[in-house]
Amino acid sequence: MDDGFIGRVYRSSAYVGLFGVLAAWSIGGPFASAGWTMGALVSFGVLWSLEWVVRRAFVPGEPRARRMLTRFSLLKLPALLVILGLAVWIGRADTAFILAFCAGLLLTQAVIIMKALGIALTERMRS
Repeated sequence: MDDGFIGRVYRSSAYVGLFGVLAAWSIGGPFASAGWTMGALVSFGVLWSLEWVVRRAFVPGEPRARRMLTRFSLLKLPALLVILGLAVWIGRADTAFILAFCAGLLLTQAVIIMKALGIALTERMRS
């Protein structure tokens, strides 16, 4: 993996995310599309926040790194709980919303896995 990997994940996730909005709309309607969008935004947010904390907290010789990581964890987990609770509350009457939301949550993770598999396959074909 190189320094541009996460940037490429963001870009690919944006393209797949837009395709997902259209697919969710055609399969489940506007409420499912909203669920996908909300899940994808949470997925982007989780990746961005993890990237942010790793770049700032894991700097050699940084004395504040442990406190920053602790504060980040204490704030991130309750925020995710509120977002997930809000999604369940919004979609309580529509299963398509909940399913699309859950699929959207997997967006960046799926893109990372596919990109890593692509890199591994390319390396294997070269050798």
